[in-house]
Amino acid sequence: MIFGIGRREEGKNCDTVDVEAQVMYTLIAFDEGDTTIDRLQQTNIYTTAYAWARNSRSIIYITNSTGVDDKLFRKRAEAIRNILLERYELPASKIRVVASEKDIQPVGDYIELIVND
Repeated sequence: MIFGIGRREEGKNCDTVDVEAQVMYTLIAFDEGDTTIDRLQQTNIYTTAYAWARNSRSIIYITNSTGVDDKLFRKRAEAIRNILLERYELPASKIRVVASEKDIQPVGDYIELIVND
């Protein structure tokens, strides 16, 4: 896990408010052009569900790695999302599919699942 910690000093004017946030990155690899999640990658999805269960305030972002076709990415993201919803019973409101890491706008802790070829 990667931790980002910030503090706002009392009595000082600031343009930004620093927050303490916890971030976890997980890579989900697929065979080229495929949407099937193999057994090894199932472990990464389990790890994500477990991490979320330990901090249910977190949001899970499923993001596209560079070079993955958007249509293929969306199918892969849906497969991952369905496992999180159906097998691990995570709430749909805590799972977001975004085209790029740049589209993540966290308000606190989050988990990023990166879809990769």
